[in-house]
Amino acid sequence: MQSLFSIAKQHGVPVAVFGSDFWSRAFGEYLDPSHVREFNKEQHEIDDPETLIAWQNSTCDEMIPFLAAQPKGLLIAGLTAADEAGHDWGGKSEQYESVARAVDACLGRVVQALDDGDTTFVIASDHGHIQRRGHGGHGGSEGAVTNVPLLLVGKAIKPGQGMAWQLDIAPTIAALLGLPIPASNQGTILFDALDLDAHNQQALELRMIAQGKVFAERTPNRQVTEQNERSGRLLASLAAGLGFLLALGFGITRIPVSKAKLFWAVATFLAVYAGLFYALGLGYSLSAIIREEYLNSFFLRNIAAAAVAFLCASFVAKRGLLWLGLIVIALFGLRVAIIHYRTGLFMQTLMPDLDLGLTAYLDLLSIFTVAVTACLAALVASRLNRPKPAPGL
Repeated sequence: MQSLFSIAKQHGVPVAVFGSDFWSRAFGEYLDPSHVREFNKEQHEIDDPETLIAWQNSTCDEMIPFLAAQPKGLLIAGLTAADEAGHDWGGKSEQYESVARAVDACLGRVVQALDDGDTTFVIASDHGHIQRRGHGGHGGSEGAVTNVPLLLVGKAIKPGQGMAWQLDIAPTIAALLGLPIPASNQGTILFDALDLDAHNQQALELRMIAQGKVFAERTPNRQVTEQNERSGRLLASLAAGLGFLLALGFGITRIPVSKAKLFWAVATFLAVYAGLFYALGLGYSLSAIIREEYLNSFFLRNIAAAAVAFLCASFVAKRGLLWLGLIVIALFGLRVAIIHYRTGLFMQTLMPDLDLGLTAYLDLLSIFTVAVTACLAALVASRLNRPKPAPGL
């Protein structure tokens, strides 16, 4: 797949990077190691804002002379302390604000050192952070996560403001460097931000049209693909939904408790599960996971919430715990079947909706947990209720 880095190498445009090891891992085959400097990641992952600010300042001291010594071309400066602070304390915390100010100061020093009147600066963030229970996180669809600033300033940029997609950054940088637009590009050049004469604007527009045609010819139409994939999931989703509906009806008719007691048992499960879901910092968004290394803990907390909620519901119902488990499983299962139809549970041609996908995975974990907990609770209840043998004569 083409990228700015592969095209820059193909056309002899120098590239230099100062930042995390991400750049080498993602684009290493197109980078000259002598023009790549990675910061000390261990010192980056620290737990107090003062030390993180000191790290950003010292990293900035190394970054500026390195970038200033590079030949003109595509220069990448990764300023990542704010992301670390966002994860640890959240995007609205005082700690985040203090670290962000240090990052902003470093950015100002970088611009001042490299601004020779012939350089364009593209300043962007890959995401924002939520504020959740003293931490941040990203990956979901929250506005605080998906809406971030983009600043273009310097050569060939005119004053103004507007909206853009992150997809638009790569073709805009390609246009500024005089490079072809990457074949896999899905964005557009930010013409409103560029100071172009009529001839250059028309030439870029023609290049965009040509690239768009090639992309459309070689990639599936999104709307058609979504419709086809959804049609392919329809039968399985209907079968699963019908099965869970039958299980729900069967459980309701067979459980040996009154309908009022059943209602309160199910209501107890839902209330306790929802309360623990919030109390344990869970959520139907990847932003709630905070860090990748916390993924297992996140899922274990969901398992614990479902198990405790079912045990509380069992104390209300007292009898028919296996049937109660079947009813709760059916309720979760119906939502999974609906999500499977709407967006799919696994990636086929297109990426499924991540928030809905996480919801389905948490529901599947809850189904497994309730099944195991119901069996164990029923076993314990049967032993406790077993009549004691009469004493021997």
